[in-house]
Amino acid sequence: MKIKEYIAFGRIHTAGLTMAGTVLGYMLAGGMQWHVMLLLGLYALLFHYAGFGTNNLLDYWHDKKDAHKTDFPLIKGSVSYRNALIGVLFATMLSFVLIFYIIIKYAPAESIMYLIVLVLINQVFGLIYNSISKYTCIPSIISICLSFSVLPVIGWFMATSTISYIIVMLFIATIFLMAYQIGVSGYYKDIQTDPVSILRKLGCYVDKNTNMYCATEKAMVYAVALKLPYFMVLYVMIKDENPVVSVLTLTWFFACMFFVTLQNSNHVFEHKIVTRYCSMIEIISYFALVTVLSSYIGIVVAIVMAFVPFVWFVIWNKIFYGWWLQPKV
Repeated sequence: MKIKEYIAFGRIHTAGLTMAGTVLGYMLAGGMQWHVMLLLGLYALLFHYAGFGTNNLLDYWHDKKDAHKTDFPLIKGSVSYRNALIGVLFATMLSFVLIFYIIIKYAPAESIMYLIVLVLINQVFGLIYNSISKYTCIPSIISICLSFSVLPVIGWFMATSTISYIIVMLFIATIFLMAYQIGVSGYYKDIQTDPVSILRKLGCYVDKNTNMYCATEKAMVYAVALKLPYFMVLYVMIKDENPVVSVLTLTWFFACMFFVTLQNSNHVFEHKIVTRYCSMIEIISYFALVTVLSSYIGIVVAIVMAFVPFVWFVIWNKIFYGWWLQPKV
């Protein structure tokens, strides 16, 4: 169906964490209205669609050279460039209309100015990232980190006009989460096609004769330097030094570092292995975050928020690509 191709174009199967992060910020601030949660999730979904759609449009000529992206709707021609552009513009405008409706209708009056600034940061820095990601590394990483890290803060100020250390810590944690996801995993999976890459600058490459990913100690140090602070921030966030949460978070840490080590060591560069490493690091990192937040939002809610993004991904991945778990990014 054509409609399926247009939905897949915006890579919404990976939008679960984008939506969850926004809603988590709202719940942390004490927000309890389900319809507001759904509207915030819808805004995050539209933002995700427009952002990844823009990325697809601007990266079109690079993605055409990537053998692993031949199933992308724009690359295989099931969605035209013109119609894709129209879809992105429509999603962007709709996201603005929706978020300002939510702000005017449900946000505390004292939060409105904060929210307007945060929405602009979210949208503008997302566009900046898409515009410069193929030309420069550090500025593009900073841009995407700022864009996504304000989503929980938007959710927070939808429920309160005051600020707390927990939302500041969540903002910082999200920065490190995104920094690794883009600055390591993103460059790792696209190391053969990206015109610029931090990992290549650190000496990593894929041997064309053996198809081996050749990592370096510098790249390993760089990866650990982004992931370790993330878990340090999580430990600061643990409420009342809860021993159960502390042990679980430490378990998630060791599990995550196991996959970080595998990802940043020499191995055969097969696409299934590459996407599996990236996915496991992202999933474990998110589970660790929800584990820490369980002391604030409740265990039952935390379990739901842990698995909803996963179920979202599995369902849409099956619809788009015919299999349940193997990521297509």
